[in-house]
Amino acid sequence: ADLSSSTPAARVTTPAAPRSGEAALNPSVENERKEFLSRWKWLLSLLGYFGKESTDIRTGQALFRSCEDQSLRVASDSAFGLSIDWHDNKSFQSRQQLLMLHVWMVHRRLLSEDKRGKEVQETLFDTLWEDTTRRIRAAG
Repeated sequence: ADLSSSTPAARVTTPAAPRSGEAALNPSVENERKEFLSRWKWLLSLLGYFGKESTDIRTGQALFRSCEDQSLRVASDSAFGLSIDWHDNKSFQSRQQLLMLHVWMVHRRLLSEDKRGKEVQETLFDTLWEDTTRRIRAAG
């Protein structure tokens, strides 16, 4: 992040966590993220980035992205006999069913965890709801 800008909108932003497998395909993405975190750790700590709630939110969002990626793989795998175009708004119901199945499996696993697992599960559900609402609006 460039802090040399004189505009009030200049701010420090954390690079997004890589999507499933992205870091394995492009190690520089993970290296850039680690470098950023080590460089700005003091500021991120001050802002609460490493706090329990913030960490739970990022974990829930990463789990949702993983479920979404896995649903996409299943939808595009001809072995399952599915022909779902992930980017076609008309296949909303089929896409949603696959996504819900994956989120439900992670949800059941998180419920077997301690209190922290339940809190991450709540964030996972919130992220699912936000994504579903966004896709419903996009479908019209």
